[in-house]
Amino acid sequence: MFVIKRKQHLIKQNSSYIFRSFFSYNTNYKHGNTKNYHHVINNNNNNNTYLLKYYGCSDNIKLHQHNNNNNNNNNNKTGTTLIKYFSTSTTIPTNKSDLFSEPSVIPQDVLNNMDPATAYAAGFHYFELDVKNKKNNNVSGDNNNSNNEENIDDEELSPELLKQRGKKVMKEIRKQIKAQRRKLMLIDQQGKEGGGDIKQAGEISNLDIAKSLFRYAASKNHYDACVQLGNMHLQNENEVNEAIEMYEIAGLKGNHPDGLYNLGNIYYEKQDYEKAVSYFEKASNVGDPSATFWLGYAYHRGIEAVSNEGNNDTANMVVDMDPKKALDLLNKAANDGHNGARIYLAQAYRSSDEMLQIEKNDEKMWEYLNIAIDENDGEALYIVGDMYFNGSDGKEIDYRRALEYYLKSGYEGDHSVALCCAGSMYYNGLGVPRDFMAAFNLYQKSIEVDRNNLDAWKNIASMHYFGDGVQEDKEMAKHIHDVIIKNLEEDD
Repeated sequence: MFVIKRKQHLIKQNSSYIFRSFFSYNTNYKHGNTKNYHHVINNNNNNNTYLLKYYGCSDNIKLHQHNNNNNNNNNNKTGTTLIKYFSTSTTIPTNKSDLFSEPSVIPQDVLNNMDPATAYAAGFHYFELDVKNKKNNNVSGDNNNSNNEENIDDEELSPELLKQRGKKVMKEIRKQIKAQRRKLMLIDQQGKEGGGDIKQAGEISNLDIAKSLFRYAASKNHYDACVQLGNMHLQNENEVNEAIEMYEIAGLKGNHPDGLYNLGNIYYEKQDYEKAVSYFEKASNVGDPSATFWLGYAYHRGIEAVSNEGNNDTANMVVDMDPKKALDLLNKAANDGHNGARIYLAQAYRSSDEMLQIEKNDEKMWEYLNIAIDENDGEALYIVGDMYFNGSDGKEIDYRRALEYYLKSGYEGDHSVALCCAGSMYYNGLGVPRDFMAAFNLYQKSIEVDRNNLDAWKNIASMHYFGDGVQEDKEMAKHIHDVIIKNLEEDD
């Protein structure tokens, strides 16, 4: 008999400065002009886990200037994915025609009239439209992937895009796209009459258009476009070779920091740690703060590779612990704008760190933490909420203030754990009148941000089981437990 006991809706809080092995990291990938430096720490059961987030298809854009030899790249964060299988590629491709030979949905004469930067800007516009449409479809439950480009006014275009390329350019591109659709509709009709099997015009998505524009820009050595295409390939585990090739063009030929960083992530996932460290070092050397932070952590904790020879496990240090080098790298990453590094140092000054020779220093802790808070960093806001909830670090217990910080962390910083904590406070009536419906909505929002949030799923299952704020549905609770919760517990 399936039974849930009333033991959910607890607020897991602990801010102790204890780190897991670096292998608990979930490393993720960057887009060419869409990267941010948000590294999440889950303060649960005396463990602070730094989670390096991946961003793929999301419209949650956060801009950050990042200079390289070719472009001023704006950086952004989005959702999360895991890449499980990888193939190997170690040389820079010399025959680019093979990489960019996929048919384009845009006529070649239209592409030939664009400079690479314009094609890239237009591609990113259609990429954003695809994300927006998918998000709207998910909310409405409508699985119709039809293109909504005709309904998008100029005022709704990315302000950055309008600033860079102007309305006139975008209007011309959109005019050409519409003309291409009409042309394909005619071909489609002729194909049907002749019994041919030709792609229908209605099947051309914003993502098809974005890929064609990125592919054209990449063929002209626009390295942001190469990184974007690499990330698109990574959505398919069978196309990792193609992703690596794109990153190699961007990183090794174009010295692009995101291409180098993503290669480091891939080889880290492949457990080729020496190659991973090499790429992270290259990325750091061309000014990537995320790579610098990665190296700072690696030199703080060390990286050990375990190989199995016969029946014996052999451990080899890939990166030896070097506290002085670690602190230098962490400080550099923090000074270069990396909030993950700032929070890492804040936590060190919060509790002291013997290895880094850092003594407890509240003033230094708040110096780093306040910078991240000013930038609405979700983790920094969550930590302060934790302080008010527990009455630590000189704060009196104040549930209303704790809830304010949790909500701000969750909604402005996309922090899944903070949303779950806020939901638990509404459920238990802490700092706010008890409100089951508000709690349920916050748990739902929590798993929208991170579908692997085990506590949020347990709380949702409990509410379905007991009918708290929702209709009692023990079958739904059992389904969530058997299909989702068990799998997450096995992976934990």
